Amino acid sequence: MQVQDDNLKYLFLNKWQGFLVFLSLVAGVSFASSGVITWVAANWDYFSSLQKLYGIQLLFILACLTAFLAYWRYTRKTGHAKAGLGSQGALFLAAVITGALLALIGQVYQTGADPWTLFAIWSALIPFFLLAAPNAAIALLWCVVMNLAWQLYREDFWGMLSREYYYQALMYAGFNLLLLVLAECNIARLGDRFRLVPRFLGFFCLWPLLGMDDGNIYDTATSGLTGLLVWVIPVLVFAAGFRYYSRKRVDYFMLANLVGFLSAVVLVRSISFLGLWRMLDGSLFMIASLVLLTAGMGVAAINRLYRKNNPDRGHKSLWPVHLLMVCVVMVVSLLFVLFLAIMNVSFLGSGISLLVIASVICFSGKDPGQEGVVSGSLALIGLGMMAVSLLEIHNDFFRPDKVAVLRLQASAIAAVSMAVYVMFRQVWVRFLSATQTIGLILLVLYTFMGGDDSYGAAEAAFFTLSLHAVPWLALASVVMFVGAHQYEHNALRPLAWALAVNALVLTVLNTLELSGQSGVEQAFGPVDMFRAVLAGLNPLKAGNWGNLVFQCLPAVLVFWGMRKQEGAGRWFTWLVAALVFVLCLYWGNDNGVVYGLILVLLAYQCRDWVLGGTGAIAMIGFLWMFYYQMVLSLLQKSFLLLGTGLVLLTVTVTCRHWLRKGREEHDMETAQATETPPQPASVAAAKARGLLPLMTVLGMVSVLTVANWGIWTHEAILRTGQRVVLALAPVDPRSLMQGDYMSLNFELVNHLRTAVQATQSANKDKDANRQKPRQGFAILSIDDKGVASLAGVSQTYPSMILADGKTVIMRYKTGPFGTVSLASHEYFFPEGQGSHFAQAKYGEFRVRKDGKALLSGLLDENLNRL
Repeated sequence: MQVQDDNLKYLFLNKWQGFLVFLSLVAGVSFASSGVITWVAANWDYFSSLQKLYGIQLLFILACLTAFLAYWRYTRKTGHAKAGLGSQGALFLAAVITGALLALIGQVYQTGADPWTLFAIWSALIPFFLLAAPNAAIALLWCVVMNLAWQLYREDFWGMLSREYYYQALMYAGFNLLLLVLAECNIARLGDRFRLVPRFLGFFCLWPLLGMDDGNIYDTATSGLTGLLVWVIPVLVFAAGFRYYSRKRVDYFMLANLVGFLSAVVLVRSISFLGLWRMLDGSLFMIASLVLLTAGMGVAAINRLYRKNNPDRGHKSLWPVHLLMVCVVMVVSLLFVLFLAIMNVSFLGSGISLLVIASVICFSGKDPGQEGVVSGSLALIGLGMMAVSLLEIHNDFFRPDKVAVLRLQASAIAAVSMAVYVMFRQVWVRFLSATQTIGLILLVLYTFMGGDDSYGAAEAAFFTLSLHAVPWLALASVVMFVGAHQYEHNALRPLAWALAVNALVLTVLNTLELSGQSGVEQAFGPVDMFRAVLAGLNPLKAGNWGNLVFQCLPAVLVFWGMRKQEGAGRWFTWLVAALVFVLCLYWGNDNGVVYGLILVLLAYQCRDWVLGGTGAIAMIGFLWMFYYQMVLSLLQKSFLLLGTGLVLLTVTVTCRHWLRKGREEHDMETAQATETPPQPASVAAAKARGLLPLMTVLGMVSVLTVANWGIWTHEAILRTGQRVVLALAPVDPRSLMQGDYMSLNFELVNHLRTAVQATQSANKDKDANRQKPRQGFAILSIDDKGVASLAGVSQTYPSMILADGKTVIMRYKTGPFGTVSLASHEYFFPEGQGSHFAQAKYGEFRVRKDGKALLSGLLDENLNRL
């Protein structure tokens, strides 16, 4: 029943040395995987297409061989036929390289930037590596890839939440439920102590069933059944899930997720139901009350279960409950703001009244239950009303006649927020009140930095403030976390979390602001590449000395944590701290990744695995944002990521060897002291058998077969296919995994769309807008210049038409709402060459006899290849 305590012991079982080796292994694999994907997306023309294709296949083979070697060494030393951390990390890297290889094939042969097929094939190949080395990382990657494939095929996740597509939502939720059952049955094999895979799948089992009313009038035959299902199914799913995770397999995060889902269902159903009566004024208050009541009852049930299973914990609550209440209170506060705005009631007066009522309830002991949901919620809603009153009174923050009053009022509300922090003991109340206090303090500082009342000056002032405030907020959060842990002042933890969250939010805003700034052009050679990376990573180029806080904090945390560790030599401590400092300095101004590392290191020192998870998620999120930043080119980013990953993996191998040698010497000394001879190598190791060698070989053969079959097929089309030229009009976005491309709009598509709509009208197809994708054949006529035009369409292959060199058959697909697509509507090019390919006027295809086509290049107005 004490799952979270077991996780705490497991995560912090090793000494600092072991934890840093584990962290460097995970981070090294992650950075190297990200670097491979970014290198593929860069589309570097320094190498030929075949060199890139077979080079990444060689890298894939090396990752598989590394996994096999690590497995062989592990079984030889331990006698246990299972995958260790080394083989698991190598196979995870091989699984990521598999996706990068598929993306590279799509990029080289221009098979389209719609990546759902890429993710679908990728998801079919990952199970080989999952069976070879069952672990949570590969299992989570598999689940993410499959869900991405489904969503990219649907192209509208939010649309699936509506009633109109509720049956598709049921299929999607049922698919994830099947995966959830598999994960729960194999949770021990995966070694998923933190239950990351079931919790990820639990989100996609529930929230697609929301069934929001988008305001459409349903006139289909199933509309009545759909209206009943959107009420019944969420309640049944909640009841079954709550029963299972409260009795069979206790998981408080899943229970909080279920309560949050039920609260969202109540919100959506109440808006739909009360909206029919057109009771807008009173309905908002009723809806907010129902949502708060639902969440409060759920929180009370979760806390009672926790206290029943852990009677020695007293009235301690759980972080999933805190997160749930933070989200619920924010939604309810928004509803109250809308209600007061409609009723034309003063926000300031309402906020003060709610605070007084909350204080009376809290100190009178009349709050039902021991969670203080009513009093805490009223206090936070009151604080929110008081904060919104600033917008009500002051429309312009920089007007000289208002700025002094604004500073005074904001400071007063900040003081009230801190008073609420002191008065109320609920963690979620303290977190939100401290967050509002910090936000108001930053607002006051913001008013001192505005030069005039123009939008540009306000934006520049905000960016400057956030850029300089983030390092000091991060430093303050570190001090608060360390102080709360060292001196057992739990009252400081909500304040530390508020500081950390504000620092993360401002870092996200800074990253988004920097994403639109252009940087240096893509380099063309390895030496130029290295120089460009060094030139772009000056930590003080923004003129912000606070950035040095980010570069120094991780090294300080490492040195401080290892200073009293047994077996940690002084040279090892200084070497690790120096290496961490150099890596952070290497990352320069990308403070998001560095701050995520700070939180992970701080989590070990404070024994807080939730903080470690937050830091890991922050690092992943900022790496994803790093991919879309324009300060560095994709190629420079790939070298940065690959360099970091290789350094970390080298450090992992070196440190593991050093630590293992020290343990062996210690075991030898212990054996000599006790006159016990050292145990020989286990004979069972020679007979150890496992699935890893077999499944690794099968996975390697499958991936290479799929990849090279695709290469051979595409090369055959390019070599023997008939040339077809189509007129186009390009634009320039960026793909998810394949880099920069031009979205091509062919004139042929417009003609095909007209022909398809005429056919549907003739057939009186009423469901044309909702039809499934279908394949058709376009009959093209080639003129003297080689440019094709539409001569006709057919739903089946027109075998009677002779291929005389002037007539070509090309496949096309039709989708919902009259969409028509050809083999490819995108052309990938190396980053930074968009202006060169923007002059394209035609697209050149190579078409096989059965109608399958590949986009082979772009042509200018004179039909010359670009």
